[in-house]
Amino acid sequence: IRNEKTVGVVDLYAYLLQGSSRNDFPLQSGDTVFVPPIGSVVGVAGYIKRPAIYELDKPVRVSDALTMAGGVLPIAYLRRIQVERIERHREKVLLDLDLTGLGLEEEDLTQDVLLQDGDLIKVSPIYARTYESVTLEGFVRHSGQYELKPGMRLSDIVTVDEMVPETNLDRGEVLRVDQETLRHEIFAFVPRLLFQGDRSQDTRLQPEDKITLYSEYKDPDKISLGGEFKRPGVYALEPGELLSSVIRRAGGFTAEAYPKAGVFLRESIEERQLGQMLRMASIQTQRLAVEQAALAAGAVATGVGSDASAGGIEQTVLGQQTILEEAQAQVMLGRLVVDLGDPDLLEGTANDILLQDGDSLHVPQIPVSVAVLGSVRNPTALLHQEVQFVAYYIQGSGGFTQDADEDEMYILRANGDTVSGAIKRYMLEPGDAIIVPPMIEARIQPLPFWQSILTIVGNAAIGISALFLIF
Repeated sequence: IRNEKTVGVVDLYAYLLQGSSRNDFPLQSGDTVFVPPIGSVVGVAGYIKRPAIYELDKPVRVSDALTMAGGVLPIAYLRRIQVERIERHREKVLLDLDLTGLGLEEEDLTQDVLLQDGDLIKVSPIYARTYESVTLEGFVRHSGQYELKPGMRLSDIVTVDEMVPETNLDRGEVLRVDQETLRHEIFAFVPRLLFQGDRSQDTRLQPEDKITLYSEYKDPDKISLGGEFKRPGVYALEPGELLSSVIRRAGGFTAEAYPKAGVFLRESIEERQLGQMLRMASIQTQRLAVEQAALAAGAVATGVGSDASAGGIEQTVLGQQTILEEAQAQVMLGRLVVDLGDPDLLEGTANDILLQDGDSLHVPQIPVSVAVLGSVRNPTALLHQEVQFVAYYIQGSGGFTQDADEDEMYILRANGDTVSGAIKRYMLEPGDAIIVPPMIEARIQPLPFWQSILTIVGNAAIGISALFLIF
């Protein structure tokens, strides 16, 4: 706008879409560039080269909008171009248009409709699944989909040149889906015989067959060595290798190592222990539920129905449940008790076990303490003393609590073994732990108990008095 008069109109679409600047002209001082509000618009989305919202300055058809958006992509499905339209500000309608004749002289204009303000054109992709193909996968050089040509057989795809060094030449498989029943069928073949010209192995291929070649290679079994080894790490195992051998390969133990406290874990043991622990927990939970019901029933039968008695029963059962949960949390799953030592001394003993894949061994530094856990006043760890027995460590932890079960006290050795029974004169070693379990017993509230006794005695007295009256 110059001197209050419009001297030119610039169409930016010609510049943005076609790069044309023919309508451009130089500006002068004092000119005003006015950008009016947007007019009618349509949106083009999906498998199109330039999806965007486009402004319309004249009536256009769907094909015009697609051209404005750069045209459709090769994967676009022209048989169903969808237009979303708002009808009279009341509802949304869909128009499915077939534009397969787009660009032809006899184009069907009933499908190439005029667009309205707010229309959204959506271009969907074709169905990407290929039927006339077969798939080669596994240990081959060029895996992927292949064109299924007329009369194609297995030997046309599975060739010697396609094999890699680790390919298993004794078995391959063709997975086929029956198009009528949709059931899977597996046809095995021997690549070695196929390469020798055995026609019985040369299956004729069908659409969507999947050919799989397997490997003869198997990853070696491994063990993880951690802690005080001279060369810790993950070691591949030789078939039939023993524990002493891999310790020797790792350079043996360092000077700070404490083999007595070594922790040896095995995955197969962990799996079995987990299953056993879950079964044990289930059985104990059921037992506690039955015990709670029996205690409650006994309270009702004796006339003990007070809140105090119910609280005592609940407290007893909850205490047992807490101990069960704590026991589960403290279990080290997969641990195998092994007495370690110098590899030369270990060799040939029962502790020189055959190793399995997934085994792990951790050897800590020399400990300096003995732990005291459970029902003591101050559960803690005390410095190890060479000539002291259990009583010394119990006293150092403040002594037993009132609920301590001294008869069930035991020692957990550093290697995972346990010592129970007569342990008061047991000479503890560094890394050992004294475990003092609590004593669990069902307690009867005093007042409800004596109320029950008096009720029974009173009923008996009434019965005796009645007998005297009768006789």
